[in-house]
Amino acid sequence: MTNIISDDLYKDFMAIVDRGDEKAAREFLVSHLKEFPQETQDAIIMAFVEEALGKSAEETKLIADFQKQGLAAIDELEKSKQELEDKKKMLELKESM
Repeated sequence: MTNIISDDLYKDFMAIVDRGDEKAAREFLVSHLKEFPQETQDAIIMAFVEEALGKSAEETKLIADFQKQGLAAIDELEKSKQELEDKKKMLELKESM
C-alpha cells in the first residue's frame, strides 16, 4: 500500500507544526485521521498509544515514590513515638523511686 498524503492535508498539518502548537497538531491528527493512508493512521495511533503508556508508567512511578516517602515518614513517626514512650517510662520510674 502506498503511503501518500494529499498536498492540502500535508500543508494544513505543516502550518500547524510550524506554529509550534502541539495541542492543535494533536487535534488535527485526531480529527483528520481517516484522511491519512492506513499505514500513516497506524503510525499515528501507535504514537498516541506509546505516549499514553509512557505517561501511565511515569504516573505509576510517581505514586510508588510517594508511597515510599509516606512509609518512610510513618517509620520515623513510629520511632519517635517509641522514643517518647521510653522516656515517659523512665520519668515515671524515676518518680516512683
